Amino acid sequence: MGYVAYSGPYHTDEEKQHLTHSMFVSLFPNWMGQTQPRVVKIEGDLLHLSPAAPIRSGGKETLSYLTWKRAEPNT
Repeated sequence: MGYVAYSGPYHTDEEKQHLTHSMFVSLFPNWMGQTQPRVVKIEGDLLHLSPAAPIRSGGKETLSYLTWKRAEPNT
């Protein structure tokens, strides 16, 4: 298991259910200064982000995804 880390501003297109990240910081030097499109899916309190298309990693095509769960309010 590995991980990907990047940071930078993002823009959303709710109609197309897309999110675009601008890469200001990234573990992958070739991503710096690029934008990475993501497909957004919301199900209840879950937010799923995935690439628009599979990427090649380690000689294989993979479709990685990230799932966020909304935190409970801190009362």
